[in-house]
Amino acid sequence: MKAWAAWQDWWFRAADPRMLALMRIGFGLVALYTYLPMWDDLGWLITDQGVLPIADRESTSFSLYANDWWSLRTLAEVRMLYGSFLMVLFGILIGFRSRILMPLAWIGIWSLSYRNMAMADGSDAILRVMGFYLMFLPTSRTWSIDAIRGWVGTGDISSFWLRMFQLNVAIVYVKTGLVKVIQPLWQNGDSLYYAMQAEAYWRFPMEPFLQNEAFRWFTEIATYGTLVFEIGFPLVFFARLRRPVLLAGLALHAGIWVFMNLGSFSEVMLWTYTAFLVLPKAKSSG
Repeated sequence: MKAWAAWQDWWFRAADPRMLALMRIGFGLVALYTYLPMWDDLGWLITDQGVLPIADRESTSFSLYANDWWSLRTLAEVRMLYGSFLMVLFGILIGFRSRILMPLAWIGIWSLSYRNMAMADGSDAILRVMGFYLMFLPTSRTWSIDAIRGWVGTGDISSFWLRMFQLNVAIVYVKTGLVKVIQPLWQNGDSLYYAMQAEAYWRFPMEPFLQNEAFRWFTEIATYGTLVFEIGFPLVFFARLRRPVLLAGLALHAGIWVFMNLGSFSEVMLWTYTAFLVLPKAKSSG
């Protein structure tokens, strides 16, 4: 009975509204950081005058979405809708009608990803998948315009959707690790060394590092360390191991950010860690 009660408590105990607000704010920040820079490239990424006109999509595996009835073709149309999408993300950031805007943001990210798959990367996938769970969480109970205006509910917040979010983060890591571990380059410890040879992902010239034998050893250790971390990420659910796991993830993604330009992938993954934070108890006003 005690085990069942603990299981029920883990799934449905009251969630800290401050942590949910932090997740919402983080989502708004990383989404704006990801999509604002695309404004100047909308013409060739999304419009019919760009690299993938709607008609050409009929020959792709995503022909289901090549529908003349609901597709935008001109730059003016795309910018009007895209500007609205950015305003939605800003509204989420400040907590303005978040329960309405979050589904709109999710639809916007999903639509962008499938309009032109060449412009999508891991950051889009994580924002799309994890943003789904935020639609079911009251993330504006505090630190929001909704809270200031009294537009939010009261009472305890069930942790169910928060737990689903956490489990999905763990699944992403474990699945990624299991896919990697069966590949020879990862088994040999050479994967990161060869990945860093791709000039398209360089933040700065890497030749001096790649020619250094000590750096080769570093990439081998980092390769195996990445596998251990990703497959072992579920240890984050043990209270005593939560901080070391999250610090290891911080080190991993900071390393990726320093050496490789992968868009906003590292920033988006680190945002998901807000779901595992335990904030200090708020001081009583009494």
